[in-house]
Amino acid sequence: MQTFKFLSYSFMFIIYQEVKSSSAMVEGLDLLETILGKELFSKEVEVLKTDKGSEFIDADRFEMHYVTTNRERYRIYKSDPKDCEGCPFLSQCTKSKNQEKVITRHVWESYKEEANHIRHTDEWKKIYPQRKETIERVFADAKENHGMRFTRLKGLERNQHESLIIFSCHNFKKLGLSKKRLGYI
Repeated sequence: MQTFKFLSYSFMFIIYQEVKSSSAMVEGLDLLETILGKELFSKEVEVLKTDKGSEFIDADRFEMHYVTTNRERYRIYKSDPKDCEGCPFLSQCTKSKNQEKVITRHVWESYKEEANHIRHTDEWKKIYPQRKETIERVFADAKENHGMRFTRLKGLERNQHESLIIFSCHNFKKLGLSKKRLGYI
């Protein structure tokens, strides 16, 4: 079986393969591209992960190797140009003169993918509507009762200090109200 999981849609597509070979896997990808269309396929199928089973005997030959992390916190992966020599998909894969594919991935990308996946779960869909009652309520209170619709001070540091004082007072207010509700005051 060849499985494709689309996290942004909470959808999984499975192709049953009678033969476990690399050509069957390529046929599965071609079938998926035919079904989705080239534009949607290139948008949604950015990363292919394999379990390196027997149908991927040569998978190690095409792995990307970590090179460095740049100042913008992107990890840079590069392929070995020797691996790509004679590949029929080389023109689709890279436009580089030295036939080296380069992939950049932000260090937080895996966390963003996980958050995006969680966002589509049934549990999250139940919890999310409560956001307007709890989190956004704090900002509404700050804007309405504490004059945070605009700044009165000049400079980032002064405004940060004022915000810190306002939200500290807000937390004390919540603490006092909860203690009163529980009967401690």
